[in-house]
Amino acid sequence: MRYLGRFITLLLTVVAVGCATTGPEIAKPIPLAVKDVAWLRDQPEIVVIHHQTPTPFRVWMGDAGAYFLEGFGAQTVLFAPYFSEKANERLQAKALREGEQIRTKYSIVDPVLAVKARFVDALSTKLELGNLRPISEPVTVNEPYQFAESFGSVVAFDFLTASWDLDRLPSLFSADRYRLRYAVQVRLLRLKASKYHGAPQSPEVARLLRSEDSKILWQGTCHSIGGGVPWVIKENPTLLFGPKQFVGEQSYTLDEWTAHDAALLKGRLQDAANACAEALLAEFSN
Repeated sequence: MRYLGRFITLLLTVVAVGCATTGPEIAKPIPLAVKDVAWLRDQPEIVVIHHQTPTPFRVWMGDAGAYFLEGFGAQTVLFAPYFSEKANERLQAKALREGEQIRTKYSIVDPVLAVKARFVDALSTKLELGNLRPISEPVTVNEPYQFAESFGSVVAFDFLTASWDLDRLPSLFSADRYRLRYAVQVRLLRLKASKYHGAPQSPEVARLLRSEDSKILWQGTCHSIGGGVPWVIKENPTLLFGPKQFVGEQSYTLDEWTAHDAALLKGRLQDAANACAEALLAEFSN
C-alpha cells in the first residue's frame, strides 16, 4: 500500500509539474552578422549590464498528489484537470518558499554575475574588444528603448537569468533527489536615445518614441542541468525537458545539495555559469 500511494502521488505529480515547472518563455536566438564584430571594435564604448534577478530561486518539491487529493477525498487522475490550477498555484507557492529559504540561509547568489564576468573577459581577450564598460548595478527594465533612456545612444550587452531551480526527479521508490537547472540569456543591443531623451513623457508618448533605432543585434540563450555540458535551445526554449545527452545523473538529495554551507549547490551554479559563458561566446563568435 505504501508504494501504491507513492505511485498515485507520482502520477499526479507528473501531471501538475508538467505545467508548473516550465521555465519562462525565452526568445529564440538571433544570429550576429560577421561584419558586426568588426563594427563593434570601432564603437567608442560598449556598456555591459545585467538584470536584477526577475525569477526567484525555486525548489520544486513535487508533492502535487497531496494537493489534488486535499479536500476532495480519493480522487483519480481523471479529475486532475479540474484541480490542476489549484495544485499549480500551491506548487508555485511552495517552490518559491522553499527556494527562498535555501537562498537566504546559504547566501546563494544569482549566477548571472559570473556569466557576465567570464563572457566580458573572453570578449576582451579572444575578440580583442577593449571598449567594454561593465555596469555594476543591476537594471530593472527590459526593453531596449528603456535602456536608451538610462544610457543614451550606445551599444550594450545585457545578461539575464531566465530560470534557476532545483527540480525533484519523480521516482516510484525514492522521491528525494533533485537536479539543478539553470538558464541565462544574453543580448547585444544597439540603443538609440530619443531626441526627447531625459524629458518626462506620458506612457502613450513614450511608446510612440521608443523605437527610433533601438534594436537587438544578437541574442543567445544557454541552458545547463546539474552544472554540466550546456546547450542552446533553438526551437522550443523551455526548461521542462532537455536533450537526453545533457541531462546525465546529476541529482542529489536536498541534504547533499545544502551540506557544508551548500558547497555543492554553489559549486554547480558556478560550473553552470562558466559553461554557459563559454557556450554563448562560441555562439556569438561563430
